Amino acid sequence: MTSKESMDKLEKQIQEFQEEVDNYNEMLEESIEDNEEHTKEFTNEKEDYVEEETTKEFDKEEVEVEEEKEKQEPIEEDKKEEPPKEEKIEEKKKSSKKKKIIISLVILIIIALALIIALIISVNKKEEESETEKDDNYSAHALKIILNNYGKSIENVIAINQTSGEKLLEFEEANKLVDFPNKVICETHEVYEDGKIYLKDCKIDGHITTAIYGKKQEVKEEIKVEEGSFYVYEKDGTATLDEPSNQDEYRKYLVTTGTTPTDITLLNNYNSKYVFYFDEEEKVQMKNFKTNKNAVIVNGVDSVLPIKNENGYDTTYIGISNEQNSWGIYNLNTGMTETELKYSSITDHLSLGVYGPSLYVNSLTDNNIAVRDKDNRIGVINYKTGAEIIPLEYGTMLKSGNYLWKTVIEKDNYNNVLATAIYDFEGNKYLDNKYDQIYGIVNGKYILVKDKKDVKLVLIDGKVLYNYGEIKNIGNLNYSINYNDNPLFQLNKKEKDSNDHKDCIEISYDIKTKTGAYKDYECGGIAKPILYLYPTEQTNVKVTFDHPEYLKTTYPKYKGSWEVTVKEDGTITDKYGRNYYALYWDEQQVHKTNFKTGFYVESKDAIKFLEEKLYEIGLTDREANEFIMYWLPKLEDNKKSLVYFELTKERDSYNKINIDPKPDSLLRLTIHIKKVKKETKIKEQKLTTFERNGFTAVEWGGVTY
Repeated sequence: MTSKESMDKLEKQIQEFQEEVDNYNEMLEESIEDNEEHTKEFTNEKEDYVEEETTKEFDKEEVEVEEEKEKQEPIEEDKKEEPPKEEKIEEKKKSSKKKKIIISLVILIIIALALIIALIISVNKKEEESETEKDDNYSAHALKIILNNYGKSIENVIAINQTSGEKLLEFEEANKLVDFPNKVICETHEVYEDGKIYLKDCKIDGHITTAIYGKKQEVKEEIKVEEGSFYVYEKDGTATLDEPSNQDEYRKYLVTTGTTPTDITLLNNYNSKYVFYFDEEEKVQMKNFKTNKNAVIVNGVDSVLPIKNENGYDTTYIGISNEQNSWGIYNLNTGMTETELKYSSITDHLSLGVYGPSLYVNSLTDNNIAVRDKDNRIGVINYKTGAEIIPLEYGTMLKSGNYLWKTVIEKDNYNNVLATAIYDFEGNKYLDNKYDQIYGIVNGKYILVKDKKDVKLVLIDGKVLYNYGEIKNIGNLNYSINYNDNPLFQLNKKEKDSNDHKDCIEISYDIKTKTGAYKDYECGGIAKPILYLYPTEQTNVKVTFDHPEYLKTTYPKYKGSWEVTVKEDGTITDKYGRNYYALYWDEQQVHKTNFKTGFYVESKDAIKFLEEKLYEIGLTDREANEFIMYWLPKLEDNKKSLVYFELTKERDSYNKINIDPKPDSLLRLTIHIKKVKKETKIKEQKLTTFERNGFTAVEWGGVTY
C-alpha cells in the first residue's frame, strides 16, 4: 500500500469517527432537553398539589389561617427571596449533568486523538515495512532467485522452439520470446548445444547482482561446423570427434578453414593429427589440427584425396591434385611427392567413371589403387612405390570377386568395345590373348568369352564348362549376375530393330545340370526407383548404397552419397536449398525373378489389380498414385502380363540401401513385369502388409522382361 493510499484511508477513518462524535453530542443535547422538560413538568405538578392542599385547609380553619398568615408574613417575604429547596436540587442536578457531559466530551476527544495518533503510527509503520519489503525484493538472495527463474525461462523457450537438425535459438532470439516480469540484462550470455545457458554480469530491474546462472561449458566435444572453423579434441595422443565424458583430459584445437567445411572426417582415431573435409567447391582439403596448418606443403596443390583400405584410412599416403586436375601420391611423413602428378584421377568407380566429388577413395588392396591417365585409360598402381601393377591400356575395369576384367578402348566394326584380359589385384593376368573377347565374369569364377565364332563359358584357369556355339548379333555386356546360384549374362544386340522389344540376348548356365541356353530378351534394368523419407521431425539424412556402381541416372546427382534435410511431410532439401519430394535413380539389373509365384494380369484389369495390391502392400494413396502412373502403361501395352512383387529383404540382398539415421520402418518394392502371349497359370504370391512406425522410408521401382 502506498503512502497516499494510507493517508486517504486515515482521513476516511477520522471523518467516520467525527461523524460518530457529532451523533453522540446530538444525542446528549436531546437527553438534556428531555430532562429539563421533565423537571418543568414535575415542578408544575408540585405547585398545583400545594395549592390544592392549602385551599382545603383554608376552608376549614379560615380564621386560624388568617391569623397564622399575619404572624408569618415576614417569614413569607424571606421565602420569596430564597428559591425553594426543590429548585436548588434541580439546579444541582442540571449542573452535575452538564459537568458529566463536558467530561464525557473531553474523554471522547482524548480517545479520538489517541486513535488518530495510533492510526498515524500504524500507517508509518506499514510504510516502513513496505520499504523494507522492497529492499528484501532486491536482496542478494532474492536477485539470485529471480536470475535462476529467468535462466530456466530462457532454456524452456530454447527447448520448445528447437527442431531436430537445426541450430539452437540465439540468446537474443530466445530473450524476445520470454514473458518475464523483471527486466534482466546480462552482459555475459552463452547458449550451448545441449540447450543449457550460462548467465553472468547481470542487472535485474537496474540492481546489479553477482549471481551466476548455469555452468560454463567448453564447446561440445566434437567437430562443430561454423563458418570458417571447427573444433577437435585430443586425449593422450588419441583424437576423437565424440563428446568426451572427462573433458578436463581433452585439449581443444581450432582449425581455420577460410570456408564453410562439410563432411568433416578425422583421418584416424589413434595418434591422429589430420582432419579432412569438403570445401565450398566440393574439393577435399586436409589440415593438421594441432598446428592449424595445411597437411600438404607442396606449392600448387589444389585438393587432396585420402586413401581408405581394409584397416581404415592410410595415415601416411594420400592423393594430391593441382589446379590442372593432375593427380599424384604424397607422403605425409616426409612431406614429399611420391608419385608425380600425371593421372587424371584416382578412382574406385571402375566401370562407370566418377559420379562426382569423392571424400576419399577405396584401394583395391592395402597397396594398390586404380588410376586413370589423360587419355581416360584405366590401370592399377602401387601407391606406396608408384609402380604400375596393371598397365593403363583399358577403357573400363570391372571387379568380380578377387579379379578385375578390363575392356580396351578400341572397338570392333559394330562400335562394340572389346575386352581382352582378366587380372587379380596384384596384377597377375589370366586368359591372356587366349580368346578374342572376354564379355564378363560372375562371382570371380565363371567367364563368358568369344573363341573365334563360338561363345563359351570357361573358368579362370581356362577350363571350358559349356560351348553355346555361334551366337549372331551379340554385342556389349549389359550385366552379369548370379541368378538362383547360376551365372547369367545379358548382352546388347549389335544391330537393333526399333520394332523389336527384345533388343538383348540372355545367356544362362545351370550348374546342377551343366547345361547352357540363350534367347532373345528385352533389355532390363531397375527403372525409376524413387525413395520417400518421412522422419518424425526435421532430420539430416544420409543415403548410400552397398553397390553404387550399379547406379546409372541419379537425381539429385549422387556423389558418393545423398546428404539432405528432410521435413516431417517428406519434403527433401539439398545443401543448395533445392526441394524434392523423393530421391531418384536408375539401376543396372543384377538379378531376375523366375515368376514361380506372382499374378497373371490382363490390361483391362490392370488398374484394379494395382490399386488392390498396392493397398495390400501398404503404399499411401500418393505413393500408389505415382507408382500406377508409371507402371500402368507397361501392363496395358503388354495386354497380358505376369507380375511379381519383390519386397525389402529380397531387394536388400542385391543392393542394400543404407539410411542414416536408420529408419524405424523400411519398405522396398520392385515390380517385375513379364509379357506373355496367352493366359498363364501361376501360383499366387502371398503379400505382407507394411506397417509404418516412427521414421519411415519407402522405395519403389520396377523391371520389365
